[in-house]
Amino acid sequence: MVARLSCFLILAAALCACSFSTEKNTETQISSQVSVKTLNGYFLKNDYQFTDSIEFFVFRNAQEFERYVGIARVMGGNFDTIDFANECAVAIACPPTNRKTDIQFSSVKNENDTLIVNYTITRDDKQSYDMLPFSLLRISKQENLKEIRFVRDGEAKKIKY
Repeated sequence: MVARLSCFLILAAALCACSFSTEKNTETQISSQVSVKTLNGYFLKNDYQFTDSIEFFVFRNAQEFERYVGIARVMGGNFDTIDFANECAVAIACPPTNRKTDIQFSSVKNENDTLIVNYTITRDDKQSYDMLPFSLLRISKQENLKEIRFVRDGEAKKIKY
């Protein structure tokens, strides 16, 4: 009887411990003056031909977006969409590499007719496989915007909007 009671208590404790798991929010906070959201679940299509060590994209419509970007569908997973009537998307990609590479947007601000997008790139140890580093950001459309400036370590790349 004592053995059954002990087994029951151990089982009940294990079930309670499992049901109170905490889920971490892995989304990075972006300092911004405009409405932005980092989008997960997308990838740069593997037929893209890189011409530089870092490539920058501005997607103003769905046709442009679908030409270069695919959706990484997962079972039971939802993904954020972009309403190109009210939003645009900017992205940064690096050529395929066997080093763990993380591209993070750190801040977005609007200065006059320029949207300034600050970002970082972190490269870690080698992996046993190649990855195509890609990060995508949804931004509310801005009136009178003429250019987007991607800034990293004081260096800027300008793209006409």
